[in-house]
Amino acid sequence: MEEYPSFPKMTVGCAVKMPRKFGDNLPIAALLLIGFAAAAIAVASLLAPNMDLVIAAWFFNPIEHRFPAASDPILMWLRDLCSTAVIAVIACMVVAVVTKLLVPSRPLLIPGRAIIFLTVTLALGPGILVNGIFKPHSGRPRPVEVTQFAGNERFVAWWNLKGTCESNCSLVSGEAAAATWMLGPAILVPPPWRVAAVGAALIFTVAISGLRMAFGGHFLTDVVFGALLTALVIWLMHGLIFRWTRTRLNEQAIDGAIGKLAFGLRRVASRVISRRWRRPGAATGD
Repeated sequence: MEEYPSFPKMTVGCAVKMPRKFGDNLPIAALLLIGFAAAAIAVASLLAPNMDLVIAAWFFNPIEHRFPAASDPILMWLRDLCSTAVIAVIACMVVAVVTKLLVPSRPLLIPGRAIIFLTVTLALGPGILVNGIFKPHSGRPRPVEVTQFAGNERFVAWWNLKGTCESNCSLVSGEAAAATWMLGPAILVPPPWRVAAVGAALIFTVAISGLRMAFGGHFLTDVVFGALLTALVIWLMHGLIFRWTRTRLNEQAIDGAIGKLAFGLRRVASRVISRRWRRPGAATGD
């Protein structure tokens, strides 16, 4: 029986694109979620211009003419947790950098990219954009300041920049932005605990934002836009520093740069001390 030559085995590896990992789609999903949330709150507030006032009224006592939650000691303590958490993260980063400067041969206690990422997002989001641009120039009075809640100022919608507030205005919420910034450390947590960390950060953000509304410090749109603005900064900087090939930073290069800086500072300090002790009379005190 005549035998026919067998055809070589064909592989479909080059023709069929393997599915991407589930985690690869998370950044896109996060960006879509941020955009959808911003569009939803904007459209809702346009269709219902009094939405902010209606929700703020839930926390206002018309008989006592005040926001009762603002004087609750337990809720005030919970509010302070926001600044405490932010300070704790900053302290950890400072300790990591100082330790590296003191012991240059040791690797950073916290990865260098993480330190840069957290520093830049905190400075850009809650720092420059929220407290440097929006709050001083939005002109929007806080709930506790408007006439509907026993104040003296006129209520203005979030898109109206002609309010009477001159500084530290209601739009947007700085504390909601700071609470949202805690998503930064959360997404850097190792994968086995990342989902839990992100979930805890989201709950923390909602809680702090709710407290700011309950205290009469901010309207709903203030806290939502403050949170979404910071979330967008986190998304963008995470892409630049970690995800995108053309811009992501090299961990070894950062560690080496700080190490070189530490050795350079040591040499400068050594020269200064040496010159100090070489001066006439330095050793005898004359």
